[in-house]
Amino acid sequence: ETDVDCGGPTDCPRCEVGEMCNNNGDCESNKCRKGKCTSKKGIKNDPILVAEDGSRVTFYLPVGIWTNVISGPNFDMLIRVYSKPGQTVPQFIDGVALESVTTGERVFEAVYPGVQVELGGVGKNASEIQYLFVTLDGARIKDTDKVYRSKTSGITVKTTKLPREDRQGIFNDRIHVKTADFSFNVEDNHNHQWDFDPYAAEKLWHTNVMFTNTPEPRNLTGPIAELMFPHVYPHPSAKALAMTSEENAGTPASPL
Repeated sequence: ETDVDCGGPTDCPRCEVGEMCNNNGDCESNKCRKGKCTSKKGIKNDPILVAEDGSRVTFYLPVGIWTNVISGPNFDMLIRVYSKPGQTVPQFIDGVALESVTTGERVFEAVYPGVQVELGGVGKNASEIQYLFVTLDGARIKDTDKVYRSKTSGITVKTTKLPREDRQGIFNDRIHVKTADFSFNVEDNHNHQWDFDPYAAEKLWHTNVMFTNTPEPRNLTGPIAELMFPHVYPHPSAKALAMTSEENAGTPASPL
């Protein structure tokens, strides 16, 4: 067995996403990366966080609700997801936020503002962030290729616009966020906007979240932290493992 009651050359079932593995055959997804089963679906489908070592964690959250997924000594990371009307999966990330552990104040947020995107994006010209609505300490961040720093929380935000040929030449916004607990990129993704056609294309523009630096993983807690750092949490809690199941998404809201 490579994890609890799964994997290995035995009669045990294959391991689920987030559980330990030695090779692809240990995983239900048939994809073992750096000792952990990862999703075979890739970024285009369900929510994924990319860890610093390149491994991916697929998870499911209640739709439309800000959910605390990682906590550090100074900041909590919250993520919001959406899906097609009347459904809970597949899911896409449409919001990432940081809140102060001390005050509970929201100090950073990057979201897709639906109505503004429908009107042609929140950016006014090529030098502005086009698709993400970003705030730091409640103030709007809109210029690209610029560094912003919070005087109160110490968070640094760097904005960049990246041309991606594999995304039909669309200029993508990348927001690099550096905190005392961890650093990560928030990048908008347009590559799969027609996956759910005829569902509104703009609602399929979603974010990828990629951690770039986690100096002290042992200081991080929360269900996603447990899944991201198997060397720190070799046996994730039931709550963490539940997030790897579509059932964690809950029941679709009743139509109005």
